[in-house]
Amino acid sequence: MFMKILSIEWRRLVTADGESISQCNEAYAIVLHAIDKLREHLRPMGIEPSLVIKPISENESKTYICETNQIFINGVLISLWLDNSSMQTKTQEPCRAYQLLSQELIVSAGLKAAALML
Repeated sequence: MFMKILSIEWRRLVTADGESISQCNEAYAIVLHAIDKLREHLRPMGIEPSLVIKPISENESKTYICETNQIFINGVLISLWLDNSSMQTKTQEPCRAYQLLSQELIVSAGLKAAALML
């Protein structure tokens, strides 16, 4: 069976060695759990979620702080899939720079994006 791909890109902050900074480990776990939940919901519909992790170095983050911890689903920023009232505002805290992640928000946005693929 041919599976359609639901592309999920997560932009995470990394050290000079390419490792996640400690603040991003919790966010990483949340993203992985959301992917697992989406997989459960979407496989029966012939859709497979695919996670792409785009690292942003600590040096780049000084310029692009608002890009850390962003999630794009099928190329669209997650906030555009969701009701804006469910989104958190920007902060300067690493791995929370765009929004505070929750598994439920990621799954909800992924399901909305997947519905357009059917």
